[in-house]
Amino acid sequence: MKISKLFLIGAGISLVLIWGCLNKTNLSNTNQTAFMNSQNQTIQNGSVVSFDYIGSFPSGEIFDTSLEDVAKQNWLYITWRDYKPLEVEIGKHQIIPGLENALIGHKKWDEFEITIPPEQAYGPYNENLKATLAREQFGTGALPQVGDMIVVSNAQWIPMQVKVLEVNQTGVVIDLNNPMAGKTLVFKIFVRDVK
Repeated sequence: MKISKLFLIGAGISLVLIWGCLNKTNLSNTNQTAFMNSQNQTIQNGSVVSFDYIGSFPSGEIFDTSLEDVAKQNWLYITWRDYKPLEVEIGKHQIIPGLENALIGHKKWDEFEITIPPEQAYGPYNENLKATLAREQFGTGALPQVGDMIVVSNAQWIPMQVKVLEVNQTGVVIDLNNPMAGKTLVFKIFVRDVK
């Protein structure tokens, strides 16, 4: 009688331990599956992607980067800038089309390089996008020089950086093209996260 009670108690404890181990294994497998899915998530429309980048021209000259050490090495470092991965939602057109399209299909930790033609970047250069600012708009201060980059506001009062093309008797001729218009761009991309 005592042996059978002890046997039943021992069998009951064994079942509880086995069930606990099986339950932990199932939870562990579920967590591992979720982790693996997040690691293998492919970038698509609607994905929120964090990535670092190095932007350069085909000549190799770097014009922008999200990496602080690269910015310092290439004399691009700006003290007030927060160097960190750029986060965008694919399909919201928060970045140039060629770069957004290039991200689709990649996964977390992917590294790749893409060359983007002007049509998929900032568009072709338009010779007719020029304006003349009257000399009076500069007050009594010195006029800018040809080649200077100055900041002006557009019709919606949004500041924009423009290049001075000419300074003459009537005013200052500025280029309203984006400074990157007509340029082929090369990006080295480091995908940091995909949600």
